[in-house]
Amino acid sequence: MPANITFLLVEGPHDAEFMARLLNLHGFEQRKTVSAIPELYRKLIPKDYPAKNEKGKEVPLTDPHPVPRFYQNVESWIFILIGGGSKSAQTLAKALRTSRIAGFTVDAIGVILDQDLEATPEEARDKFIAEFTKEQDLPITADFNIKPGILVQCPPRLGLFVLPDNNHTGALEDLLLECGEVQYKALKDKALSFRDDALGNADLTADDLAFYGKPGGLKEISKQKKAWVSAMGAVLMPSVAIQNSIRENRWLEDQALALPKVQAVQKFIDDLIA
Repeated sequence: MPANITFLLVEGPHDAEFMARLLNLHGFEQRKTVSAIPELYRKLIPKDYPAKNEKGKEVPLTDPHPVPRFYQNVESWIFILIGGGSKSAQTLAKALRTSRIAGFTVDAIGVILDQDLEATPEEARDKFIAEFTKEQDLPITADFNIKPGILVQCPPRLGLFVLPDNNHTGALEDLLLECGEVQYKALKDKALSFRDDALGNADLTADDLAFYGKPGGLKEISKQKKAWVSAMGAVLMPSVAIQNSIRENRWLEDQALALPKVQAVQKFIDDLIA
């Protein structure tokens, strides 16, 4: 029997749009207005602006308003929660407390993390667990000390997936670059040439490149991949954030859906809502 309500926690809006494309394959459509969301679930939308965090402090005006993404098909609702770093555990905990106040039960919880700067998928998982165990007064017991990619039937159904595939170092950008190889091969190659030429020959200062971190480090590798994907997105959808390109362009169509790493994420989603 399909899960009636699923919380899907991701680290950023680009992850959210990637997962939404996979949810579309199950007939999930985004509900974009408050009137399209049942009253029971509207408490997940912070009424105050600026919103306040768990300690009662105002969320900075520079941060996006923490509104979940609401998706519905014939039988189920999925709420995509956007955390990010140490905020991910807090975001999930707050949503769980809100569900208790609103009076609905969560049937499944999926957590999607980037391995990115962590040495192994397990370290990325353990970092999340360390933050989540600090949260108190939760309406359920949720133990995420499970093998990345595996779901357990508690209830609620629980699963944790570490991008790109629970095995390799990386993040969402690694999946997008693999998708780009089959969907936008020529654009991907030209974007790489542009990125490398710009980094090496555009008279950029150390301050200009400070965001890349230590040369040769994991952060620099990660940021270079993000720059590569962003260069592609800048052509596909100029002057907008990359999540818009993920939503609107061909990244997750046709042959890209058959890629092993994409299939691994798809299976996780399928099992979560099965």
